[in-house]
Amino acid sequence: MEERTGRRVYAPMQWWPLRVMNPWHKAGFLVSTILGGGSLASSAYLVFPAEPVHVVWSVVATALVIVLARSFRGRGEPVDPPRPWWRLTAFPRASWWLGVFYLVSTPAVFAVAEGAGDVVDAITSLFFAAAFLNCAARLTFSRTRS
Repeated sequence: MEERTGRRVYAPMQWWPLRVMNPWHKAGFLVSTILGGGSLASSAYLVFPAEPVHVVWSVVATALVIVLARSFRGRGEPVDPPRPWWRLTAFPRASWWLGVFYLVSTPAVFAVAEGAGDVVDAITSLFFAAAFLNCAARLTFSRTRS
């Protein structure tokens, strides 16, 4: 990425393996994932029983978050090599915010859990809290060591 006339220039997006560097492209991926997934889930609720759809959608949404987190790249982060298995964000601050968000939301998800889909959501929330906080701690520690 270079600075030209005050504008940041990002490396071009790669489709295989998926690498997204531009913040506008990241926003586009997130919006299309939310809208597309929501539309598919809503359509599935019309055809199939609610509980299996909820469980399947929770698993698919979890997979999508992991894939996007592994595909998005931050400023100054190498594009080609894969991230270490534990790294979900480019910078510690983003990991801390997301980890705390998931950690704070976990009790609320457990509080309203009624069926299997809600339990899967609660476990997923706890998993993401642990994963993002682990990433934040490792990134913070690696920056203080160097």
